[in-house]
Amino acid sequence: MAFECEIIHSWHSIDYTPAGAVAAGEVIVVDKMVGVARQAIAAGELGSLCVAGVGKFAKATGGGTAFTAGELIYWDESAGVCDDTTDTGTNPLIGWAIKAAADGDATAEVMWFGGAHFATA
Repeated sequence: MAFECEIIHSWHSIDYTPAGAVAAGEVIVVDKMVGVARQAIAAGELGSLCVAGVGKFAKATGGGTAFTAGELIYWDESAGVCDDTTDTGTNPLIGWAIKAAADGDATAEVMWFGGAHFATA
């Protein structure tokens, strides 16, 4: 698995039992909720996901991928990176960038609340 997230501060976690093995730092999307595995979780075993905190998330790079502090940040599950686009509503909201990120930055610091707090009907 490629790098997805390094947890800097975590506030809340939930129980999670994955169908397949999950690596530490892997971003897991459950419906519209975004969580990060604090530790590796074996398939079928009970573990936990951090669902609120500050993390250093893998970020898309290249022209037009920069964003500013305070901007809403989303998780692109298919690419395994965060960016500032909803992709017509398919990318779940993670939270807010707490620092600006340049086009060439491979990571971004984001304050996240699992996405579920922002879910709309």
